[in-house]
Order: sequence, then C-alpha cells, then structure tokens
Amino acid sequence: MNTTWRKIITDELKSRNETWLDVLACTLKSHELDIEFDHGFGGCSGKPFTLWTRHYVYFPTQYDGAEGVASAPRNISDEPTHHAGGGGSEWNEGYDEEERAEKRAKGWEPLPEKYRRAW
Repeated sequence: MNTTWRKIITDELKSRNETWLDVLACTLKSHELDIEFDHGFGGCSGKPFTLWTRHYVYFPTQYDGAEGVASAPRNISDEPTHHAGGGGSEWNEGYDEEERAEKRAKGWEPLPEKYRRAW
C-alpha cells in the first residue's frame, strides 16, 4: 500500500479541524512530503518527521510495521494523549464533552489549573 506523508498528515489535520494553512513548521521539506512509501505492515519506510501547528504537534506512528500519524496538544491542556501506534482501549475511543463528564464521574480529573499556565 503506497501513500505519502502529505496524504496521511492531511487526514490527521482534518481530524483536528486543521488544514495545511495551519502548519507553522515541519522537519520534512515540501518534496519529502510527496515521496511515496509502503505504509503497510512490515516495517517503517516513511522518513521520520515532526510537524507543528499553533495548537498541535504531529508525528509518525507505527503499529506492527503499519505507519500512520498521531498528534498531541502543543500546549498544556486537559486533553489526554492517546496511545500512539494502536493497542486501543476505552480511552482511545472518540473524545467529547459527554465522555469527559463520564470519566470525571469515575474519578478522572483534568489537569489542575495551577499547571495550565505557561512555563
């Protein structure tokens, strides 16, 4: 299965309601984003990278050799970072306010206010 980082990153940007216009920096050059590689199971073929937007940091993931892209908040937030690369759990399901309320009711607490300010 051949693809490019541009295609996979675009999907992850969309999942965060972002576009390429939101990208501030990327360790890959523009032409490197368009190099095709086999992202299927078997081994890592895509070049490592880090990409920054105002709100998120994007990075490559791998699960049993299948490559993908994950992202995490760029700044301190109460949004937990899911397991990168697969594995799955109830915590990796869709994340919304209703689910957050249920988790809080079960004892999960958001990041305390004192830790939310800039370092």
